[in-house]
This record gives sequence, C-alpha cells and structure tokens, in this order.
Amino acid sequence: MSTSVERGRRWSREDKERLVAATFEPQASILEIARSAGMWPGLSASEKGALPN
Repeated sequence: MSTSVERGRRWSREDKERLVAATFEPQASILEIARSAGMWPGLSASEKGALPN
C-alpha cells in the first residue's frame, strides 16, 4: 500500500500539455520525462492520450 503524498495527484491542464508536448521532442525519453515530473513511468502512456481536443 502506498502512503505517498503524491498519490492521487491532480494534474493541471497546463502540466498535462507541457508533459505531452515534451514527448514529441526529437529523441524524447518518456521515462526521463516521467521521472522529471515525479510520476511513475507507466502512468505517462495513459496521460499521453488523456487530453481532450
């Protein structure tokens, strides 16, 4: 069981847009982007498609 304070964090639209945009940079590493944001790398794949049009 996780007792982390970050559990259940809500990401602002601006945070999501910044993180998703970073994944499209040449030679971007999703793992490194996720780590720099302090999230588990497995969550980043679902976030990439989470923004509405």
